[in-house]
Amino acid sequence: MNLCHRDLIGVCSDLLGSYNSIIESVDSHLETFLKTLPALDENDGTFVEEVFSGCVRFEPIISVVIDGFYNRDGKLVLRSEEYIYRVIAYLILFRAEELGACHLKKFIVSLDLNKMYRFLNFTLDEKNIRTWMKDAWNRSYDSTFVANTVLCPLLEFLPELRKILDSIKKRIETAKAPKKSTIPLVEPKPFNLTQPKPIKIPVPERIPKLKFYRPVPETTYIEPKVDGEFLKAKELNWKQAQKLYREANKQSPSCATKTDKSEQTKQRMREYADIENSKLNFNQKHYNPPSASLLAEVIPVKLNAAAILREGKLYQRREEEEMKRFERLEAGYSDTTEFNDWQLRMRQVDAEKEQMEQERRRLAGLLSKEDAIIARQSRAQEKKDMADIVRAQAEQHMEIFLMNRLAEEEHARKMVEKVTVVHENARESKCRLQQYKAKIVQSMMEESRELMRQALEEAEIVMRQKMELINQIKEMESGRVQRQKMVDLTESSGCGLLCEMSIAELRERLQILKMEEVEEEENRRNEIFNNKQVKEQMLLETLETIARHRTEISKANAYRYEEQRQRAERKKPKDETLQKMERMIEEKKAQRISDRDLAKRSTSGTRAQLSRLNNASKEKFLDDGNWDRAKPASSTKLSASQLCAKHPTTASNGSRLTLLAI
Repeated sequence: MNLCHRDLIGVCSDLLGSYNSIIESVDSHLETFLKTLPALDENDGTFVEEVFSGCVRFEPIISVVIDGFYNRDGKLVLRSEEYIYRVIAYLILFRAEELGACHLKKFIVSLDLNKMYRFLNFTLDEKNIRTWMKDAWNRSYDSTFVANTVLCPLLEFLPELRKILDSIKKRIETAKAPKKSTIPLVEPKPFNLTQPKPIKIPVPERIPKLKFYRPVPETTYIEPKVDGEFLKAKELNWKQAQKLYREANKQSPSCATKTDKSEQTKQRMREYADIENSKLNFNQKHYNPPSASLLAEVIPVKLNAAAILREGKLYQRREEEEMKRFERLEAGYSDTTEFNDWQLRMRQVDAEKEQMEQERRRLAGLLSKEDAIIARQSRAQEKKDMADIVRAQAEQHMEIFLMNRLAEEEHARKMVEKVTVVHENARESKCRLQQYKAKIVQSMMEESRELMRQALEEAEIVMRQKMELINQIKEMESGRVQRQKMVDLTESSGCGLLCEMSIAELRERLQILKMEEVEEEENRRNEIFNNKQVKEQMLLETLETIARHRTEISKANAYRYEEQRQRAERKKPKDETLQKMERMIEEKKAQRISDRDLAKRSTSGTRAQLSRLNNASKEKFLDDGNWDRAKPASSTKLSASQLCAKHPTTASNGSRLTLLAI
């Protein structure tokens, strides 16, 4: 049987795809595969055998080309066609001269031209052959073998292969696209449907027009210059204060930031706590205080089983450690009690010295803090004086602004009156038009009501006929059917099963099972009760051990507390330097408080004087006859809050000024 070039490539690729080197050898697999095929010609069988053995032998060389093709130019090529490319690569690399350009071209052209062109364009690239392909082949085989067997024959035959590649390219370019078969168009036929009744188009409603609103004045979005100057001055003052604060923090000791609250703050906190506590005494008359005997009695805390066992285990471990310590002492080990007592005394002496040093540093920090507060108060007083001067100037500017505002409001009132007359005329003509349209709508609504009434009457007649038919059907179906059946509880179902039984037998067996379950439950209950008694006895013994240990611990704590109290009574008095520093802090604090009270009194006097001047200027403004001119129409009244909203500069400069109600 002679095969064409395409069939030979297909047989070789199937043979390679079904081969597994771990299971079978080359010869056995070849014989097995050829038996499945019809009898091949001698030349075809020899060709298949040599191609298959060559692909297996030179698999590393062929794999370099195939893997590179799939990684670079063949990312969209199917993996199922890999063995076809392996056969073509073997023929090009090792059998090109033997086959000749004519037979090799027939093998290549018998396959898909586009895929073969892409594969040959990658494989026959001289740059790829001389660079990375050669390096990869040298890693698997000897360089001499690669140069003599693969590289030199391939480069010599490369011009012929280029001609084959060019011919394939021309055939691809000259190939015409296949004509698509024209399918006759489907001619739609209209459905034979009942034509719907025409829908009444409602009369469109008139779209109301929006009222004309005056645009927002541009001055609302313009920031005043005075406000910007004030913000710059405020930012500059804030930066200077931050700089002074950082310098003071750098020079002050670390303990200066951790000071106690002042006496005034503590007094306020006590007052707030008393107020909150007094709210809890709303039901004091119904309160019965506990007896003195109940308060004196120490009520033990009830522990659960886990807590008792955990604490008992703790005391048991402590007893074992104490016994081990006694055994070591009996064996001759030394006791470190005296050394520990001496070490504790030395640590207490060091702690007292450290405490004295900390107290000295704390008092030094408080002293530096008082100096900083006095400097900050003097700085704040200077700023307050400057602010009073700026506030007086702002009040003068406000008076000038109010007078200008009155003139503008008078002009606006006259313009509003003219516009109101025009709006009244337009409103009258609009009312007449609405009345005319209302008459037309009324007539149309009467016609629609008449048509609706007729439709409802027809629907009511149809519904009445349907209800009569339904009632007749229900009367016909209301007959009663006898469906009762007598049941004998002593008979079985008669299915012929070994396990079938009657209902009476089933009930009797269920009763026996219930009795067995009750007996088993009683046995489990007795077992649980016995285990519970054993556990309670163990817990009682553990509680006795815990009570004994707690008594010993309380005695040791009382003795230790008495020693600490005696040691505190023998504490040395304060150093004279610390007492002197405390007196200096109290003097500076008293001086600072007196300076602050004096500054408050002077500030209140200045504010009173400014308010008197402001009231005098207001009275003069009203006496000059400006009040009558300042009465605009009710629709154009301007409140103080609206004025501040429109002019933020005025609001910020005169925040402490009471505006006139214009």
